Amino acid sequence: MTQQVLNAIFIGSIYALFAVGYTLVFGVLDVLNLAHSAVFMLGAVITYSLVALHGMPFLPAAVIAVLVCGLLGLLIEFVALRPLRRRNAPPISALISTIGLALIFVAIVEQATPGTLFSWLWQDGANSVRFPAGTVPNPTYHVAGLTIEGTKLGILITSVVLMLILGYVIRYTQVGRALRAVAENRRAATLLGINVDRIFASTLFLSSALGGLAGILFGLAISDISPYIGRDQGLCPLWQQRRGRGGLCGALPRAGAAAPGIVRRPVARATVVRR
Repeated sequence: MTQQVLNAIFIGSIYALFAVGYTLVFGVLDVLNLAHSAVFMLGAVITYSLVALHGMPFLPAAVIAVLVCGLLGLLIEFVALRPLRRRNAPPISALISTIGLALIFVAIVEQATPGTLFSWLWQDGANSVRFPAGTVPNPTYHVAGLTIEGTKLGILITSVVLMLILGYVIRYTQVGRALRAVAENRRAATLLGINVDRIFASTLFLSSALGGLAGILFGLAISDISPYIGRDQGLCPLWQQRRGRGGLCGALPRAGAAAPGIVRRPVARATVVRR
């Protein structure tokens, strides 16, 4: 049971990082960005493709994937959200628009096979794959009867450090104060000279970059990369986002982040299709 709780903490830290993207966008834009799950998937897919298909080392591949996911966040803002916001469309319109983009992203990966237009990005269609063996060193430690994998320990540390940095930025920096002002009252923020559109774009870039990183970490931890990982894992971060409501700072995932991992860890181990 102790080992199971430890595994849940490792996986829950990934869900927490994934949930931060939801909460940032929801706190600032008051829109639930359902394309975020597809960006999560693309982070893992792009990293895998750069490593397995193009022979790139893991670390630079992951950095490129995170940056691409951030740019996809800007695409979501300029294509799916900003035009609707300027027309004062109801929130349901943005919800539908982001769902449509998510379906497009998933379909692109799902239909990509050798010889197709997107074969440079993905060649396994709807199949599940894993990073090649030895992509990331994975030493194993045995402490007090517990087995701790190096990659999962690194994932936990990475997630916690990033969330602490993000919390500091939101609470104590000028950018964070501007972001909180927009979340509180857009009109008042505009009167104070804050460029609201720039804050929206920055928020989408940051949330999507974090979502892409969470997808990469998920692919490492579970050894499951497919067009459907964002769809299959998306409910847990949504649950965490719901727990964190009550202000932008309070929306950062809390200790409850590990709870979905406790439930899903046995399911993931039983259902992952490995190549």
